Amino acid sequence: MERRAQMDALNEVYVEVFDEVYSVSDLHLGGASGFQMFKQGQLLGDFIDSLCTLPPDRRVALVLNGDIVDFLADPTLKEQYFDNQNAVSRLATIFEDDEFKPVWDALARFVRERKYGRLVFVIGNHDLELALPYVRTALLQQLAGTEAAVRARIAFAMDGVGYTCEVGKRRAYFVHGNEFDCWNVVDHESLRQRVQAQLRGHTDPSDWIPNFGTRFVIDVMNHLKQKHPFIDLLKPAWVAGAVLPLIDAKTWKELPALIDNFAMFVFRQPGRMLRESELLSGVDQQAEAKGDALNDVNGYAEMLLGAMAVGGDYQDYMGADGDSYLLWCERAIRQLPQDMNDPAMLSFISPFVSPYEETLGWRESVAGWLTNVGQRVTSWWSSWRKSEKKRVSRWMNQVGSEIDFLIIGHTHAAKAISIDQGARWFFNSGTWARLIELDLDDRELLTQQIEDLKGKSIDELDRSPLVVSRPTVVRIWRKDDDVVDAGLFEVQYSADGGETAKIKLAPQKVSEYALGDLS
Repeated sequence: MERRAQMDALNEVYVEVFDEVYSVSDLHLGGASGFQMFKQGQLLGDFIDSLCTLPPDRRVALVLNGDIVDFLADPTLKEQYFDNQNAVSRLATIFEDDEFKPVWDALARFVRERKYGRLVFVIGNHDLELALPYVRTALLQQLAGTEAAVRARIAFAMDGVGYTCEVGKRRAYFVHGNEFDCWNVVDHESLRQRVQAQLRGHTDPSDWIPNFGTRFVIDVMNHLKQKHPFIDLLKPAWVAGAVLPLIDAKTWKELPALIDNFAMFVFRQPGRMLRESELLSGVDQQAEAKGDALNDVNGYAEMLLGAMAVGGDYQDYMGADGDSYLLWCERAIRQLPQDMNDPAMLSFISPFVSPYEETLGWRESVAGWLTNVGQRVTSWWSSWRKSEKKRVSRWMNQVGSEIDFLIIGHTHAAKAISIDQGARWFFNSGTWARLIELDLDDRELLTQQIEDLKGKSIDELDRSPLVVSRPTVVRIWRKDDDVVDAGLFEVQYSADGGETAKIKLAPQKVSEYALGDLS
């Protein structure tokens, strides 16, 4: 209670208070024609315009919670993981695209027409170039021109710490969600140094070391989606990794950079990932965060190595390179930094090397594990879904008990979870991009679904029942009696008709958890 009182005192100076807050994420505005994930420009524009019709004295915020633009979506990028030199021109292209233009026009109207409005951009993992000051200047110019009062209604949370505000007396915390994903955690200190170097005139792209997820998109996804556009619609990204051999085994074999990248991630990066797992943790949660991070590495490693063997023995996929790959891994594990050379740090290899012994041939151990483990993908997917309560508990603990609403995006999986009858809430705002839903529980059906999707253009995919669109928004609002309510809604057009488009918000399913059950 004393800490909450201290927080309340700080709120009077530092925390904005609103009557209503809306949050969307993962628009992924970007990409060449024929490879765009987003197709809801008019609907989103009309929804944003509907916020301008709210009573003018209501203080309204619209939080764009990460991956609003997508600087990774260009299939022509080759090992260009942070495009500081071309970001402004690429952003201009996104502004001018006919599909995206209704969104930018509506955002401009929102910041101009709502005197008590606030537009907030939170950084994600596909839009890191927004951390560059001159890219943000271009965005401000597009939305607000040179008008100081209008520019002041736009806020940026580009340092990875997220954005917080209050509705009534209840606090909401917005963060994109990649901070909880060991594939996609961004090292914001390194990013800050990269931006600083750019401002000083140092432009060597090798200064930036991307995370595994970014490299996976640039080195693998962008290459494959030119032949199979549907792969870009598979979320989370590890789903694409899991089914990659079923999509294009030939490409899988021909991507040694991916194999090296994966091995580097599993065998050389856990120390970095463990440090990053503490970013959103209080001191008392750091030990738990480290343990969870190690478990995540175990799971992801098991899933990806299992994917290599979906079609049978690993040698069927790796061929003559199989032994070379295992030899590379053996050398990597023996060259671990000294601070990682202890039982706790080595535990991340436990799914496929148990126990770890110097006398045991490491290649033989991994090779044995890889044999006939195709079913591990299905079992891992099942256990991942069943662990939802644990993940939500971990995340709520990491942000602290002072947060009443935790709002993320990133996974594209819309979710509303009420804890202890609304005492606290967890939301995932989903996505406005296309989605593909695959059945990972049935390998035979999964194989057939992949065959039905392979080679189809985006227009052809839109006619597939496997491709869906669920444009969702999180809304938190203060009622007349000062009671604060919240919910997840799908944005739809009203059936009332008329000359002006009318927007309605359709409530989505809410999962009810008791705090004691989140374990």
